Parts: sequence; C-alpha cells; structure tokens
Amino acid sequence: MDKFIYIDFEGFMEKPPSLIGEFKNNKFTTYIFSETLIGIPNHECKNCSINIIHIDLNTYLKNLITECKENNRKIVAFTERELEVFKTNNFDEIQEYYINAHREIKTWFRKNRIPKPKPFSLNNLLTYWEYPTTEFGNRQTTQRIRSTEQQLAVRENDFSKLTNTVKIKWSKVMHYNRQDVEGLKFIFEKFLNSKK
Repeated sequence: MDKFIYIDFEGFMEKPPSLIGEFKNNKFTTYIFSETLIGIPNHECKNCSINIIHIDLNTYLKNLITECKENNRKIVAFTERELEVFKTNNFDEIQEYYINAHREIKTWFRKNRIPKPKPFSLNNLLTYWEYPTTEFGNRQTTQRIRSTEQQLAVRENDFSKLTNTVKIKWSKVMHYNRQDVEGLKFIFEKFLNSKK
C-alpha cells in the first residue's frame, strides 16, 4: 500500500467542492459530492476509464481521515484549497496528515538554488519534469461543470439525455481532474526521489 493519497477538488469558488479526484492504491477514482450532478452515472466511465462514486462530502472527508489514522497515510494536494475544505467542515485533525506539495516542492527549489518554473504552477511543474499533458483550456472546468448541471436539471437528471457537446464537456472535466491528480503524483514522486 502506498503511503500517499493524492487528491484534487474541482468546483466553484466560495462553494463546497463539486467533486474530487483521488489516487490511492494504484487506482484513480472520482467522488461526486454535488446534488446537482446526481444524474452522472455511478459506475466506471467507459470512455475515460474512471471509476465514479457519489458520496456526501462530510462522509468522504471523514472516511479519508479515518484511513490516514488507521493506515499511517498522508494526503498530498497541490495547494491549501483542499486543506481549507477539511477545516471548513470541522476536520481540523487533517493538519497532521496533510502535505502541501506546492510549498514542499517550492522550498526544495529554493534550498537547492535551482531556478523554479514561473509561474510556479502544477502545469509548469509538469512541463519542467516532462510529464505528458493534454491541453483542456485555461480555467474552463467550472464552466463545464455548470453546463453539465444546467442540462441535468432540465433533462430529468438523465445523463443519456444530455447533448453530445455537454457530454464532451463533462468528459473533459473528468480527464482534466485525472491529469492533475496523476500529474501531482508524478511530480511529488520526482521531488521525493530528488531528496534521496
């Protein structure tokens, strides 16, 4: 069992996250929290090989904390956003299990006097460490989530009734999130190996 669990929330600013991508035990899973996305099938996405599970946000957070406690695991995310979600939901004990990869890797660049990518973003780190990426458009995720929510609302929460355009938008949300989570795992492992 890997010691680390890699996560990345997606959603709207100033609102609870709509979903989270999680990589643990060599498997990527998307957990959907938002009631407005209830029409997304709760199964393995055939076109994107992503396991999709609907769950309440607090239940997910509690389960993740429990797993960290019981199995001595750490949660790795790229920023403080994920940490703040835990704290906002009264899971303050997250602090002892949480690793902010952004801060850790930036400190490593500084201590080793290596010029860091600018701006210091996940995408730029993926490029720096030559991780193959797909371009999904700049800051498109929330617009794509909103389009999916709007069509589900007027089409009886039936994913099969969405337009192909919206289905493609949803697929891009899934792929973008997966790329971020698996890319985070890649750069964090590079970082750990460089410290040896």
